[in-house]
Amino acid sequence: MVAIVAIANQKGGVGKTSLTLNVGWAFAEQGRRVALVDLDPQGHLTAVFDNQGSSMGLASWLAGQDAALRNVAPGVDLLGMEPPDAWPGDDAIIASAIVRLAGSYDVVFVDCPPSEGMLLHAALRAATVLLIPLHADYFSMNGLSRFIQATQAVVGERPFYLVLNRLSRRRRLDEEVRSRLATYFGDRLLQTGVREAVAIAESPGFGQSLFQYAPGHGALMDYRALVQELLGVLGQPSSVEPLPRPPVVEP
Repeated sequence: MVAIVAIANQKGGVGKTSLTLNVGWAFAEQGRRVALVDLDPQGHLTAVFDNQGSSMGLASWLAGQDAALRNVAPGVDLLGMEPPDAWPGDDAIIASAIVRLAGSYDVVFVDCPPSEGMLLHAALRAATVLLIPLHADYFSMNGLSRFIQATQAVVGERPFYLVLNRLSRRRRLDEEVRSRLATYFGDRLLQTGVREAVAIAESPGFGQSLFQYAPGHGALMDYRALVQELLGVLGQPSSVEPLPRPPVVEP
């Protein structure tokens, strides 16, 4: 079953792009064919691999330019962000294009804008699952239910899951927030969180995922564990032959 995962939150700075980038890599490491789609006008995901901002995107792909899909690693293709005047003017057109694109992959991850509008609505219409990254703080919790209700107003009931990003073992608040989310959202909160790590923030500046930048980093265990959870959520088997990988070393 092909999965389209929209990674979205109206709160900025929660790590949407780093999650899209590294979870995509972790899926490819498991032998999946992965497409990363940049639908955030800020173009941060695109900039990881093209700091000149010259990548083609969804509009180019719709116009028949297959080169708009850029292979950035074994099993990982990127569909970048184009200037706003290149976008199709209808969220239904964009959504149908994402669904059509997904037919060539096992999973598509869509990096969404941190605001409501045509691009977010298109991603939600196309998605089979909504993944909402959060920081373990009360500002991230504020407005979460309202955001979920707003997404359901666009597309109706859509499976959604929460993932905690930038966790710290030293902060008691992290566990307090996790406990509150688990009480309110139950199994919608994924058990695996991603730890805070300087290398995660550094790697995009070198045009790389964490898997490329620091292949022995301990945070890779978080992304790999998260993939195993997501495989269950997406109804995909975990029996695909994984790619060779180096051992993980705790930093």
